[in-house]
Amino acid sequence: MSFKIRSSILLFVAISARICAQTPQPRYDKNSMDVFAGGTFAVHSYGNNQDSTNNGFAAGWEAALDLRHAFHLPALGVTVDGSGYYGQHAHAYLILAGPQLSGSIGRETIFVHGLVGGAHLNGGSDLFPLMSNLTFAEAAGGGADTALTHRLAWRVAGDYLHTSFTAGGQETNQLQLVHNNFRVSTGIVFHF
Repeated sequence: MSFKIRSSILLFVAISARICAQTPQPRYDKNSMDVFAGGTFAVHSYGNNQDSTNNGFAAGWEAALDLRHAFHLPALGVTVDGSGYYGQHAHAYLILAGPQLSGSIGRETIFVHGLVGGAHLNGGSDLFPLMSNLTFAEAAGGGADTALTHRLAWRVAGDYLHTSFTAGGQETNQLQLVHNNFRVSTGIVFHF
């Protein structure tokens, strides 16, 4: 991950944490949780050597379980996120988990999170035959939930998503399939 991307993510998290710290927190039940289900779209870059980069798009689904008060702090919880992306030659599944910081501004609940986990890639092609289809994955980002009713909200979220898969080939330089993705998700949130 480049210095510019890391700096941008760090700046986004710092500003979001400052906003969340200044906003009054909503009164949630002690063991409250949110369940998100929606669609997601990822833009990814396959860098097969230093001189060439191919871009692609993948659409799919995303589901998440947000547990509030997991650390006995009003703004800090934990998120478990699963997603699937379907491309022309391959499809990927991810499971991620990590801390989530959230706060409310009017009808909006703003959140940021840092997630780690694993990714599994199915498929491949003659151009990118896979040597490794299971890898470490990480995501950093956030979003906003807009309350529709007491128990329902609409979520719009964005993340920087990174995974690395090793591809094989006949060339002396083995192709390195590096995913530097930006994903956008939207869908319904159920509050329990």
